[in-house]
Amino acid sequence: MVFFILWVRMPSIDDVVLYSPADEAIEFIGPIKFNGSLDAPSIYRGSPSPELDAVWGDITVDARSVRMTFDQLLRTGEKPSPAMAIYPDEYGGGYMVTIGAIHMLHCINMLRRASWGDHYRSFDYSIHDSPEAFRTHLDHCIEMLRQDIMCRGDVTMLTYNWVEGVEDPFPNFNVPHQCRNFEKVLDWVDEHRVIVPQSDMVRLEDTIDLLSPP
Repeated sequence: MVFFILWVRMPSIDDVVLYSPADEAIEFIGPIKFNGSLDAPSIYRGSPSPELDAVWGDITVDARSVRMTFDQLLRTGEKPSPAMAIYPDEYGGGYMVTIGAIHMLHCINMLRRASWGDHYRSFDYSIHDSPEAFRTHLDHCIEMLRQDIMCRGDVTMLTYNWVEGVEDPFPNFNVPHQCRNFEKVLDWVDEHRVIVPQSDMVRLEDTIDLLSPP
């Protein structure tokens, strides 16, 4: 009887996890020990260079848009809107979508570039209407990263150590994490990617524009 009561009270995973067509790509790996040392080498850090820009470009080069059907859209919890971008029939139709992780990496790359001041500034300004628009873009990225981090609420425990010459206990960021295989997610995206020339991605006849960005 106790088992039955516990069972009926426990929500199924479908009740607590939002659907994504990319769910099939999720593969948990770990524990993965992060390298959080202050001077830890990484292909994603360092002074600006063509090589560094290339590795960031590999994961943020564009939105890597894929398609989602009407039924899949409903399962995600979104409501159809006449403002939503839809692929032309000759490209298979469906809603134009991208996965959130790619946008978050784009935001981190924006902040990385901004941290190097004048090195990237002329290009970053050139793709915005004004320096103020660039600042708004950065603030958007900071806010999106904040929401994402607080939404996920990582509860990994960080221990502290005494370090010679340092007055206060110093956090150890080199701790194990349970991760998702991001390479597998990217592979899924690339397998389902919809490539449409910009000139062909146009409003459909019954499209109704939003008055401002969502």
